[in-house]
Amino acid sequence: MADAVKSPLEMFYLKEREAPDQVYLRQPHNLEWREYTWREVADQVRRIASFLRAKDYPTGSRIAIWSSNSKDWPI
Repeated sequence: MADAVKSPLEMFYLKEREAPDQVYLRQPHNLEWREYTWREVADQVRRIASFLRAKDYPTGSRIAIWSSNSKDWPI
């Protein structure tokens, strides 16, 4: 099966292609809910990945998240 999805990241990008404007997640913000689409989140993922690649960390480096509970954790 050549088209089989192999990783969570591939599944994520597949969903972005299939339903880019569908809501991916909701996050409380200033006593209201903010919605984020697959397209918006995928854009954030790509920007974060580009930033990390530009830092030229060695292969296998571990990157930590220091943050309050937020939508940014899974992104």
